[in-house]
Amino acid sequence: MIYLIFLTYILSELFDSQMDTIKFRPNSAWSQSKWYLQDDWENKPLWLKTICSFVLDGWHFIKALRIITIDIITAILVQQYLHINFVLIVVGLYAIHGIIFQTFYGRK
Repeated sequence: MIYLIFLTYILSELFDSQMDTIKFRPNSAWSQSKWYLQDDWENKPLWLKTICSFVLDGWHFIKALRIITIDIITAILVQQYLHINFVLIVVGLYAIHGIIFQTFYGRK
């Protein structure tokens, strides 16, 4: 079990590095497609910027994968003590993250 947690954490950090690569060194990103490298989220409809933000561009897609990997680690640990469905924990944590982010994003 500890190996699965460790490997998932490494994957999470790999996604984190790819997010920085897309933002600061796009020529070194995993993909050079227009969708993967675009940064045009401000001109999109609200539903696309909130619930479906992971389809906006590569950065948001990789961020969603990173959040999911962190949620998987948490779900593995929580499931050992609370016998709740693993997928339910991951989806619930992802939703909680989204709600908290949308609540406080852009506040001054």
